[in-house]
Amino acid sequence: MAYIIALDQITLQDQLIAGAKAVSLGELVRAGFNVPRGFVVRASGYRDAFDLVEMDEQIAARLARTSMEDPIELESTAKEIRAWVTGMQLPQALVDEIETTAKKIVADYFFVVRSSLIAQDIPNPNATRVPRAHLGIPTKKIADALRQIWSILWDTRRIYFRYRKHSDARDLAIAAIIQPVIAADAAGLMFTASPHSNAPDEIHIDSTFGLGESVIAARRAPDRFVISKPTREIRARTIANKTVREVIAREGGVESVGISEADQDAPSLTDAQLLALAELGMQIENHFHAPQDIEWCIHDDKIFLVQTRGMNR
Repeated sequence: MAYIIALDQITLQDQLIAGAKAVSLGELVRAGFNVPRGFVVRASGYRDAFDLVEMDEQIAARLARTSMEDPIELESTAKEIRAWVTGMQLPQALVDEIETTAKKIVADYFFVVRSSLIAQDIPNPNATRVPRAHLGIPTKKIADALRQIWSILWDTRRIYFRYRKHSDARDLAIAAIIQPVIAADAAGLMFTASPHSNAPDEIHIDSTFGLGESVIAARRAPDRFVISKPTREIRARTIANKTVREVIAREGGVESVGISEADQDAPSLTDAQLLALAELGMQIENHFHAPQDIEWCIHDDKIFLVQTRGMNR
């Protein structure tokens, strides 16, 4: 069975096999936007792996011994289940297909592995604090990152939510997006309407030097810009003091490196880059016919798109 589907083959009808995030990226690729080449591990990979080691039965037995209303006991159970998932055996066909496909895209390089949920099962999933993206992953460790992605379905909030809703965990599935990491000079978020007031005539951009995960995870204060859609005027700018930037480490993973004192208060984007991003944001909004929350990065003055989703999602 083929577990892999290329991003450029994914359509809006593939939600149940590739998840919402991958479907949006596939739509961007097919529309001609600049998205790093990549592929998706279908949701069937998760289900087949669980079936191979009878994980559903093992988890069900553990949950049956857990007092679900006891937060300490529930957290202990969730931690144990996640350890099972991150250490579980995978179908060899899945591992082989991942490594073969990754090497065809780019040999001896690092990848990012991101979750792509089939269905949104809890309100405000960002509050779980479980990583949904793993950066700087060498080809041989993509399978390990994939198991980490699968484990997000077994955090305390999700287990308790399913318990209260009487949901069958055997219906769970999750896909994963795998792409080469872009060595970003700057990266961040763009909202094609105000994230505060929903004003439709504004574009808000948050950015920083290097990789954008610190902005996305709200670990550090970003530079912030507001751009008028009708006039393309930069209405507001707030430049943060930036002492470090995140980059891909030589041996993989992410590391923080210092920023020279002279550049710490410099804007992470030029005005030309801001306007290019704003123009791109409006094109994406028009394509999806709705305001968008977009993740992007810039390398050598070229903009790459790594995620888009409707702002009301």
